Amino acid sequence: MIQVHNNILKILDKINSKVEYIFNIDVDMNIVLYCGLCNSVGSVHSYNGKRTIFYGIDKIAELNWHTIDKLEPLLSHELCHVLHFELRGEDDLPQDIEKNNYNEGIWYLYEEGFAQFFSI
Repeated sequence: MIQVHNNILKILDKINSKVEYIFNIDVDMNIVLYCGLCNSVGSVHSYNGKRTIFYGIDKIAELNWHTIDKLEPLLSHELCHVLHFELRGEDDLPQDIEKNNYNEGIWYLYEEGFAQFFSI
């Protein structure tokens, strides 16, 4: 897990420069490394009033994703979620769209598609 932590720090510096260059945006966010749940490698939520990326370092270690080659796409993907929310100015379905299973499912595919496309 120490290797995961060290590699995350190396990668974030590189990714942040790329984000500023491509999107011309500086995002104020938190990054939380947590251990103990073993259920997710990454997710984005709000924490202490900021958008926050949570990385499950125990799950990352379990999947052997501790190398820079494996971590870089993961970190880019989760950061793309944050960027998408920042660029849109909202984290959820637009207010004029009815919240139901269908619309939320389509929205989830849209969010993941954006993050996957720009993280490659």
